[in-house]
Amino acid sequence: MTTPFIFFDRITAAEDAEDARSFYSKLFNWTMTPESHDGPYARSLILEEHPWGAIVASPAPSPAWVPYIAVADLAASVARAELLGASIVSGPTDWTAGIAVIIADPHGALLALWGQK
Repeated sequence: MTTPFIFFDRITAAEDAEDARSFYSKLFNWTMTPESHDGPYARSLILEEHPWGAIVASPAPSPAWVPYIAVADLAASVARAELLGASIVSGPTDWTAGIAVIIADPHGALLALWGQK
């Protein structure tokens, strides 16, 4: 069984984050939450009142979209990814709804593994 993508980040340099938010909001009429707190997830993309993505500032070398993939056992999935040649980029990051670990696959593509609390 395949695992669905459950969230997406659009990462970009800190100085470009607000411009990227404006671009995507205007291009697709996406709604962004008002800034509610500090940190990279202070503003999220929402659909029917549910967050589905964010445009965040990151030290990543170039802008990219990062998919979040739900896994049943986060620790086991991270260990398996590392065994298969992936590297941990950041995390684990504890959110209200779960915990995320961003990894780079053996070729450098980023994705986040998401585990429920």
